[in-house]
Amino acid sequence: MHQFSFSAQTRCHCLTRKARGGARTRRVQHPTQHNLACHAQQESSLKEQLHHLHVYAISDLHCDHELNAQWVKNLLPYGDARNTKRVLLVAGDVSSDIEKLRRTLIDLKQRFDVLLFVPGNHCLWLTSSKGSPTHGDSVAKLRAVIEVCVQLPGVYCTPLRLGQLVLAPTYSWHHQSWDQERDIPGNLVPRASKLTIADYVKCEW
Repeated sequence: MHQFSFSAQTRCHCLTRKARGGARTRRVQHPTQHNLACHAQQESSLKEQLHHLHVYAISDLHCDHELNAQWVKNLLPYGDARNTKRVLLVAGDVSSDIEKLRRTLIDLKQRFDVLLFVPGNHCLWLTSSKGSPTHGDSVAKLRAVIEVCVQLPGVYCTPLRLGQLVLAPTYSWHHQSWDQERDIPGNLVPRASKLTIADYVKCEW
């Protein structure tokens, strides 16, 4: 995890770990605003409890790989200050399997007081880690991923204010037509296609 420093009794950290897989582009358009009232109520409760704030960030856990999932389970809580809130930002790519995503978020929430999650491109793939088809399209998959977050207490996928710190997950996506740069000559980097980028095959809009 990465560590950042803020004023107003706020600190941020960053975990480091070796993991398999590694998508580089992610995010998708914000699909819904449901259950914001519930999240706003939880946010108000957090403000009342807030004293010191430690914020951590990590991405690309790829818990479809068992070694990575075990790394999460072996993760210990950071700090033991009674008045300290520990916040973890998870920036995408936990698992393409909804149930593995849910279990990983639960495991992480047990180690942190607040969890913010933004879906990554792998989270929107329409096949699970076992290769079986899942949701009808990636928009439906995104809604299902967000619903998982909404159902878990203390897990957020919408903007959240903690004291003087505002955390705002950003949803976006990538498209081949946006790449206007010249291709690298030779065979060092293959052209973007269904053969080289799994998103073009495993995501459907």
